[in-house]
Amino acid sequence: MLDWAKFEHVAGQHPNAHAFSFESLCRGIVIRQFRNHGPIKELKNQPGVEFHLELDCDDLRLGTKGLKVGWQCKWFQYKSDGGLTTVAKSQIEHSLKTTKKHLPDLNVWILWTHKTLAKADQTWFYDLQTKYGFTLHLWNENDLESYLSGPATELRANYFGELALTPDMLNEQHTNSVAPIRSRWIHEVHQSTDVERDIRRVLGEPSAWSDIYAAKVKLDAYLSTISELARHKDYVDLSSVLEEFIAFCKQVISSCKIFESTVSGREIGRIANFAQSSEQTKNISQLLRLTRRQNLPLSLHLTNANAVIKDIKKLLSEAVELFAHQLIAVIGKAGRGKTQLAAEVTSQNDDRLAGILLHGKKLRKGGTLDSLVQNMSFASNEVRSFELLLSAIDSAGERNRCRVPIVVDGLNEAEDPREWKNLLASIETVLPRYPNVVLVCTLRDGYQSRKHVGAVRANSSSREGFAQQALPNDCFELLLKGFSDEVTVQAIGTYFRYYKISANPIAAPQSFFSHPLNLKIFCEVTNRSRKTSVVVQSFPSSIYSLFKEQVTHIGKTISEMTNLSIRYTIADVENAVYYLGEALWEANGRGVLERDFLQKYNPQSTDWDSNIVNLLSQEGLIFRDLVRRGEYRLSPAYDRLGGYIIAFYLMDHYCLNRDVSLFSSQDFFEKIFEDVTLQHELSEDILHALVAIAPQYNLPHVWQIVPSTYKNEVLSLSHLIEPNCICGETVCELKSLILNEGLKRKYIESLGDVRFAISHPLNAKFLSDVLLDMSMVDRDLSWGEYFRRNHDELIKGIRFRAECWKNREFSDPEIEKLRLITTIWFLNSVVTELRDVSTEALVYYGVHNTKSFLEIVQPILAVDDEYILERIIAACYSVICISLDKSENLSEIEAFSKHIVANFFSHDSKYATTNILVREYASCLVMRANLESQINIGESEIKAATEPFDQMPRSQWNEESTDGMSGHLSPLKMDFENYTIGRLVKDRSNYDYEHEAYAKIRNQILWKVYDLGWSEDKFGNLDNQISSSGYHSRHETAKVERYGKKYSWIAYYQMTGKLLDSDQLEFWGGRFIEGIDPFFPGKSLITYPFGEKMYLDDEGLTTEEWINYSEAPTLVHLSDCASFESENWILVDAFIVEESKESNRHFYASVNSFFIFGESLKDFDFDNEESSKLEFPEITKLSDVYLGELYSTWSKTPEPQVIKEEDGEEEIEVESNVFFDGSAFVRTSGTHTLTVPKYKEHSLKDFIIEYSWEHSNGSFSMPMLAPSFVKEHGLKFDCEQLCYFKDGQQISKYIVEDLDGYSNSRKRFYLKREFLAPLLKSSGLEIITQIKGERRESKVGYHGDFEYKDFESMDFLQANH
Repeated sequence: MLDWAKFEHVAGQHPNAHAFSFESLCRGIVIRQFRNHGPIKELKNQPGVEFHLELDCDDLRLGTKGLKVGWQCKWFQYKSDGGLTTVAKSQIEHSLKTTKKHLPDLNVWILWTHKTLAKADQTWFYDLQTKYGFTLHLWNENDLESYLSGPATELRANYFGELALTPDMLNEQHTNSVAPIRSRWIHEVHQSTDVERDIRRVLGEPSAWSDIYAAKVKLDAYLSTISELARHKDYVDLSSVLEEFIAFCKQVISSCKIFESTVSGREIGRIANFAQSSEQTKNISQLLRLTRRQNLPLSLHLTNANAVIKDIKKLLSEAVELFAHQLIAVIGKAGRGKTQLAAEVTSQNDDRLAGILLHGKKLRKGGTLDSLVQNMSFASNEVRSFELLLSAIDSAGERNRCRVPIVVDGLNEAEDPREWKNLLASIETVLPRYPNVVLVCTLRDGYQSRKHVGAVRANSSSREGFAQQALPNDCFELLLKGFSDEVTVQAIGTYFRYYKISANPIAAPQSFFSHPLNLKIFCEVTNRSRKTSVVVQSFPSSIYSLFKEQVTHIGKTISEMTNLSIRYTIADVENAVYYLGEALWEANGRGVLERDFLQKYNPQSTDWDSNIVNLLSQEGLIFRDLVRRGEYRLSPAYDRLGGYIIAFYLMDHYCLNRDVSLFSSQDFFEKIFEDVTLQHELSEDILHALVAIAPQYNLPHVWQIVPSTYKNEVLSLSHLIEPNCICGETVCELKSLILNEGLKRKYIESLGDVRFAISHPLNAKFLSDVLLDMSMVDRDLSWGEYFRRNHDELIKGIRFRAECWKNREFSDPEIEKLRLITTIWFLNSVVTELRDVSTEALVYYGVHNTKSFLEIVQPILAVDDEYILERIIAACYSVICISLDKSENLSEIEAFSKHIVANFFSHDSKYATTNILVREYASCLVMRANLESQINIGESEIKAATEPFDQMPRSQWNEESTDGMSGHLSPLKMDFENYTIGRLVKDRSNYDYEHEAYAKIRNQILWKVYDLGWSEDKFGNLDNQISSSGYHSRHETAKVERYGKKYSWIAYYQMTGKLLDSDQLEFWGGRFIEGIDPFFPGKSLITYPFGEKMYLDDEGLTTEEWINYSEAPTLVHLSDCASFESENWILVDAFIVEESKESNRHFYASVNSFFIFGESLKDFDFDNEESSKLEFPEITKLSDVYLGELYSTWSKTPEPQVIKEEDGEEEIEVESNVFFDGSAFVRTSGTHTLTVPKYKEHSLKDFIIEYSWEHSNGSFSMPMLAPSFVKEHGLKFDCEQLCYFKDGQQISKYIVEDLDGYSNSRKRFYLKREFLAPLLKSSGLEIITQIKGERRESKVGYHGDFEYKDFESMDFLQANH
């Protein structure tokens, strides 16, 4: 008999729990019993049947091959006599009707209930067969019991027996499993990482898929607008296609809604079906073309909706790809928080059940996965095998609609990690049977070079690492790094608060504390008890100094205990650690039997309270695990600590008298360097600790005393040595090693650990020296590639640091210098956003630290990569302009400007280049410095830095021999080759590859690309990878270029400058090519929240009345601003847009102001209809100047402007072949007389201009004061605040209030009354303002009598105020 009481208990308490659990059970049985009969299909929202299949073979119970069979599983509440209720019968008929509609070709319809129906109900049910046409069957409890056998036997235990798991049972198991590592898992200080987010995405947790929710919200909004507009008569002819598109949008939104709750295994197939389908509305392209051609408002919304759909499908495809990975390996170096992650991921949260945490060290040599669970039990029932655990967890996940993790923490801690490889490979083939289970393994990083996150591992040619030993070759891998910059600051603050440590988090060594273990041990050593607050003034420099402090601290704590039967001294405790190290060394493992340790230590106390093992365990130095009855195993709390303890023993035992024989002994070689079968389990940790502490024993550095075979491996660990112990020879040798071997990943990461350590000889300055000595190609293939593959987190970190620098939030000045040096080298990247944000960070640092900034960048100007050089000099230009505007750092700027001239423009310059961007930034920098009266730059220097740069040496260019297009292996690619290079040539048509001048220029550029170092051998595969993954959705900003594109751009910029020198370029405007605006105007703009809508009026008016009868807004009305007090400010320019879909109103207004001489228009009556006789000019627009040079080096004078006033009519003679005779156009010849309006002109003085700038990193525009006005009135413009000052007082404000950027935004430019009023009075000038705008319906597309009404008014400023 089946235990239905237990079934109901484990089903849970949520609504419809029993029905859902019963359906899950039946589904599990059908899958296991009949999956070999054909693919089992499920339709969304279970229309009629929960699942169905088409038989591909005969079955005695189901029927013959070809029949389509469906199941409807129902958990009914029966009447007291056991009969079906009226509601139950209604549900059955509804399901049959729905099946008829959605699956009309179904043959067999099975109703499965948990109880046998009463005879009358059976008769009623079978009578429905003739009505609906299906062959009807009834299955009940007896069928259930018979099918809970064979391949479905496990489900009996999972729903009715010993493995019917409840949330409480899983929580209890989790509590037990984390008990051994409880001291290492502190939930209160946990910091989430990208790796954890990826795991939670695989687990289907909704919070990890917020991007899908955000995209769904966007599509929902577009769909709402489209549905509303589609009802209008304009779109009657398109109604069928629009309905199809709207239905498809609803289907997409429905797919997204799956992610609003936890995704379980059963939903994954549905997501995959949609993501992988090519289904789309058949006529969407035609629909878009028609609406665009007719310029219908709907076209924009359709385009946006279609773009979001593409984004969603990409996200869903990404989800399907992630969901397919049921075996995940989290790989990280020691101390990166793998155990903390394992405990955190397996703990219960609001979205899902608690997972299972297993410990990899429990796998003994020759063991199986079953041995991991041999001591696991639920409600006193043992789990007999690992696969039974998988099945039970899968069923629990199915019942609770979630995926559940099983985490094996520390594969590398197994007795023989190599045995995991086959075990995991075998279980990987089984996991697809249990879609609600995700198996996660954590393990130490190995020595070999590894690919980036999510990659399949390449074979290692160096020492075998744990990952290669333990993981199947196709395992999905996630690389766990330390905390990011932003998270590190948060983590330090969180840990310090938890451990009651009083210290400035900003002053803490953030690079050191970016490793979770370092931060935790520091806090443990500092204030483990957390009873009172502890003040900290200094911080450690290495993990090994921390371990030393930890041992000393533990010794002091134990020596002060007064309740022990014997007294321990600090030396006694250190002796215990020494003998533990000896025992671990001899055991060749990460653990040792307790009796072996005690034999060496020979304890004096026999009572457990005073036992040294108990005391060391209580203090968190060691774990004590039961091996078998009466036998315990001791192991250090962390592998790195174990390495230190063994190294401490080796140093004390062998090397106290500068004896280095240990390092040439066979035992040492075998345990540290030789084959894995001989190696010590902690060989890596021991070697690291020895390298770190050997100099403290007055020994040479370990690389100097090991045989040459191992020299390079040991030398590469030099960053672990205490900074004051690193000798100059080590620094030189390590630099040579890196330059010879290449800047491998291990060097980037190891040097990254100390890059911000102020006194460390291998900090960012050392790294910078290495990078400077590398060629551009080698640098790109190592440093550039490493960060290209890991750019997302890096961009976040630099953006965080840029914001800190922008807001003057600096830590130790020396640390910030090291940050700056590191950031400079990210400018070589092919990730566009990484270059841009790094440039921005440089500017923000330099603006507040100009002297140190110029000192740091000056030696790096020798770099051979013009991607770096261009941005360094652009940043220098910005920093110098802003500093000179404040009259600061004049001597440093003078020296730097002369350095630029000498090294870029003089006849013997070292870094001369025709690169148009590099040269222009450098030239502009010198020109700006020369404007300062206190800076002395000689005339010859100025001439050298001015076009045509006569003194600058030029190199000779060769040509590649290429006819026609350069081919598919070319670095140029078609668009760059045709359009971009085509800009350099006069009178050439697109795709004319035979054009003589073009062919020569193109072939020279191609030669230069190869001369710079690009080759198909080195970069071809990389560029193909980048191109193939080059799609970026609308919400992604990190565009990645090919390396071929980078080298092509450099060659192109050099060629552009070369052609400019010979006057061969044809262009209009100030610049042929604009680089990034190094003043980052858009980043300085403060956007205020959009408050109450001010111009849509009250709801008492109808929209028709509002449009037709509202008064035109006045300047006073438009000046009102909730974001600041506007009483003492005069509005001189504005653009205001407001819209309400609810009230169907749209309003926009612009305010333009012009300076006019007082006598002009003084008698003009602005209030009568004569005002229409005035014709105002367009506001002068500037777009080819960088913001910071507008009032300094930019010298162009705008065209004079006038207001035209209609003044009668005049006749003019025109010659034309076509003439309008008043009623129609007629063909004629000769001269004709036309009557046209006559105008008189009123001259204007320069006042307001519109500045705008566009670049790949964004666009920006704002009203600004004309340069001549600024100069005449002695104003200063502040690039950082985007405002003007007069005698130190701010006289302008630019207020932007924004809701959505398009339909609701207010941009207003004010001048201070105290500045403007006396200026107008003394100058005899007046300001005339023009206000124009429109009120209309927001639902564009309606053609009524009151669709819109525009307004326009103008007046002298004082008339309005």
